[in-house]
Amino acid sequence: MINRFITFLAFALLLCVSLTNAVTEEMTGGDAKRELLTKKEKRAIRKAKRQEKKAKRQEERAKRQEKRAKKKKEGTEDLSSPLAFYVVGDVPYSEMEECLLPFELRKLKTIDNGGGHFLIHLGDIDDGRPPSGRQYNQCPESVYSKVSDIFELSPVTTFFIPGDNTWVDCADVDLAYRNWNKHLFHYNTRTDLNWPTLRTTVYRDHPTRHELFAFSLEDMLFLGLSLPGTSRNDEQFTEGAGSSSDRTQLHRDNEEWTTRWFEKYPTDEIKAIVIFAHDAIGETNQPFWSWFAKFIRKDYTNVNILIVHDSHDFDEEAGFLSMENVYLLSIDDTVTPIKIKVDTTATKLLDVFQHNHYETCWCSSDHKPTQLKLSKCATYTCYCISHYPTLTLTHFCLNSVQIFQTDQ
Repeated sequence: MINRFITFLAFALLLCVSLTNAVTEEMTGGDAKRELLTKKEKRAIRKAKRQEKKAKRQEERAKRQEKRAKKKKEGTEDLSSPLAFYVVGDVPYSEMEECLLPFELRKLKTIDNGGGHFLIHLGDIDDGRPPSGRQYNQCPESVYSKVSDIFELSPVTTFFIPGDNTWVDCADVDLAYRNWNKHLFHYNTRTDLNWPTLRTTVYRDHPTRHELFAFSLEDMLFLGLSLPGTSRNDEQFTEGAGSSSDRTQLHRDNEEWTTRWFEKYPTDEIKAIVIFAHDAIGETNQPFWSWFAKFIRKDYTNVNILIVHDSHDFDEEAGFLSMENVYLLSIDDTVTPIKIKVDTTATKLLDVFQHNHYETCWCSSDHKPTQLKLSKCATYTCYCISHYPTLTLTHFCLNSVQIFQTDQ
């Protein structure tokens, strides 16, 4: 009798443990599902917030543009117009872009009425793809001279910043650097293109980094840095000899150049600073940007700063690297230069730095993107950003069918 009771008790205890484990497992699984669901929900919330912020920024810009247009119509517009300039990057990547880019450069004068003081190319003048069977881009000198010829159509002083595609991705990194130095680093000094005088001294006096430049206009400071993206030929770039090699040294040179010009102009003289760089968000150059964030937080939180860099997707971020006075503008791969205005009389960061990217696409009446008329088909095609026209149009364009800019 006792044995039966013990057996029954053991069975009941075993059943109780099994039920407890099952319930625990179900609860744990439920918690995991709830945790997974929570993560998805959090991602969705973050995405929705980003979209909401972006929509709010666009709405605020639209209101400001409407307000400015109203003042202009009423004749109450402030005549001390903000200083403006143009930026472009990642062009030309194809024969189609080589065909369209001259139209875009000419329009800066004819359509924009010469509103910009200068133009900055943010790097990557070629797609950087190695030819078949080769590990690295061969980067022939003809690439640099061709781009030099195209930008002779720019109506304003033009500067070039090197990217990775035709420098640190090349089979011979130092030869590529010498080609940049020969054809593009000193492009702004050309006197044969009848550019309007920039009315300032451009400093390009670093002993080895010929790509670094600096100048001031009115109460603004402009800096050109040398921060190409990740290198395909990293071994040669890191270990090679010559002025263009060694990423660590490159960062130190950029730090010294930045420090020199920030310290030259007290913040009570300079109301805004604009920094041009090829890469500001890639992992390769994070050591420099980490240093930059500490540098700004220490002494320069009271001056508005714009960082303009090259990217394949347009984006903007006020409060870059958690710095409330720093605005990051990522420029997409477009043949249409983006116009940026700097208004040092404004108080809000996004009012100090204004751009017309949302006005340029798609085919707005304000910007008037390139339209091509093809003699073999009486149709018009509008080209705004990196959404290429049809193959038929490509064929026509590359074979020099009658193409001309039209009035809109």
